[in-house]
Amino acid sequence: MDELRKYHFGSMYGLKFGLILGGQPPKARATDIVEQGIQAEKDGYDYAWICDHLLDIGPPEEPWNPDPWATFGYLAAETRRIRFCTSVTDYQKTHPGKLTQILATLDELSRGRITLGISTGEAMNNVPFGVPWEKASLRVEQLGEYIEVIRLLWTVRNTSPASFQGKHYSLQDAWVDITRAAQQPHLPIYIGAFASPRLLELIGRVGDGWFPVFITPELYQEKLKIIHAAAKKAGRQPDTVEATHYVTPVVSRDSKTIEEATRNLKISIASICPFLCRAEGIKLPSSAHQLNYQKMTSSEIISKDAMEDLSRMAEYIPDSLVSKVAPIGDADYVISWLEARKRLGAKHMVIGPGFGLPEENLRALSEQILPYFRDQEADSVHFGGSEYA
Repeated sequence: MDELRKYHFGSMYGLKFGLILGGQPPKARATDIVEQGIQAEKDGYDYAWICDHLLDIGPPEEPWNPDPWATFGYLAAETRRIRFCTSVTDYQKTHPGKLTQILATLDELSRGRITLGISTGEAMNNVPFGVPWEKASLRVEQLGEYIEVIRLLWTVRNTSPASFQGKHYSLQDAWVDITRAAQQPHLPIYIGAFASPRLLELIGRVGDGWFPVFITPELYQEKLKIIHAAAKKAGRQPDTVEATHYVTPVVSRDSKTIEEATRNLKISIASICPFLCRAEGIKLPSSAHQLNYQKMTSSEIISKDAMEDLSRMAEYIPDSLVSKVAPIGDADYVISWLEARKRLGAKHMVIGPGFGLPEENLRALSEQILPYFRDQEADSVHFGGSEYA
């Protein structure tokens, strides 16, 4: 249990590394993801992350959204150290009581290695299934209450059932029949947030971690300040909120590889992070289609016309913005890029290896980049005192 506690509260060193399994090119089946997760533990990653979508943008002939919870259950039996987290679960599709049962089961099977990544979802994963797509402020409010219910159910038993009356959820003499959880007082909950002040403030109040994507150094600092201010206001220590950083490294010197990766990153930025373009003063052309990733419909993600519009929109994004949000270059450059983000306050690098050549990225990460940080931080423990001092 001492080893598990070490990885619960932090990496053996200082900076954690997580790897997103599947969910990006190259697309992967559940069996592939299991193999990736086993290898990730061998390579020294602290976390295995799996996307939690019912559908997504991608070639229709490639099935690549296996259920993360079932996959984590299999991985729990095949690994002993690496932790698991979703990137990220949409609260709207599962009642908090049921999700509590799923999480508690995985907590037992993994001996306390499960983390919940959660946020407010996307229209494409709700509307086709008859789930209303509410306005953003309401979804953030519902999410805060949802987390409160999960944490309540995490601790109660049939000897002391819970009653709860909120605006969106209610319990009456409720409990979930589960084995006493390994992680107390509750499992860690990381909240995905890009730009919403409401979500960032919610993270500061109740979150154990922050998961942003495609973000510049300036915005990272700005958003982290909002989280820290909300944490202080709630009477919490700001450093109890773990700041992750989504990283899409392209470890290469090949001009063609870099050119293709840059183009694909621009498409992702244009759709997922329109706020980032606005913050950089980039005016994107209009389209007859909804191209904001969070608001796209199921018909739009398979529309050839919509995808062509998105590709044209991406042409307006300069290479300079891509370099701010993704490290592209040789291993030394990627290391320096990661060190700069660590100085901004990032404690956990979540690696998405699917841009560029994934195999080349993964090899450089396991052979050069992770060992560099492990050796560097081990030296700080041995020769400079504990990093927790």
